[in-house]
Amino acid sequence: MSELYYKLLELRKLPNAYEEWASYREAVTDLIINSTEQGSSAALVGAGECNDLDLKRLSGHFGSITLMDRDKEAMHRAFERFSADNIKIQETDLAGIRDIDFQCFGARAEACLRCNKKISTDEFQAMIEDLVGLIDPQVPDGSYDYVVCIGVYSQMLSIIPQMAEVFKRGFPDIDMEGVYRTCSRENSFLARVVGDNLRSIADKAVIFGFERERVGMEGAVEGAFQGIACARKMGGRLISDDLIWPLDISQGKCYKMDFYIVEP
Repeated sequence: MSELYYKLLELRKLPNAYEEWASYREAVTDLIINSTEQGSSAALVGAGECNDLDLKRLSGHFGSITLMDRDKEAMHRAFERFSADNIKIQETDLAGIRDIDFQCFGARAEACLRCNKKISTDEFQAMIEDLVGLIDPQVPDGSYDYVVCIGVYSQMLSIIPQMAEVFKRGFPDIDMEGVYRTCSRENSFLARVVGDNLRSIADKAVIFGFERERVGMEGAVEGAFQGIACARKMGGRLISDDLIWPLDISQGKCYKMDFYIVEP
């Protein structure tokens, strides 16, 4: 089975994130507290290790908090850092593509590399279509006063072009534009369906946070762009557009963030 998927996931880990995101974390936490009612319930979707959220402050504001992410170990690390009686964990996969599906996609391409078998543009595109055909968006369990989803939409399918870029080294005929078009199409689908799913479990409001653009670079952020469009279509109200997320300072990756609040 292919290990490329997990190697790329490892590259996403930012060991200094908690320290480097301190100011951003406090600003985002302020925004959430100021936009929600004291003592209410909240689901933090795509929580991970909660490097961008101050769980200690939020646990004092909300009556109960449910962390949701596909990475259960990351949530446990967040829980251990901010252990509180009113925080619980729920393993949730918004897009519905399993780790094994990404591994199988990688294994198919790697098998061709080992056998020196060339893959045409159409053949590789068919493999991509097979993979995205497995998308099955899941509705998280439960009902909450508020649902918070920040920086998630840009990540749901981003691993696919990353894997394709690696395989292009062995298969130069791969059409990356075709890969990006497919991911863009599926991100539009996911933005709409995931947005509806999250709104269905929120009794009072959903708070979305999207990367509007990368600092110093022109162009929209794939996934986040579709999320912003859907938040607007759902009648979302822009509550902040001046925060900068210092994602990876060492690589100069910082993003201008838009935050919307959407009522059911």
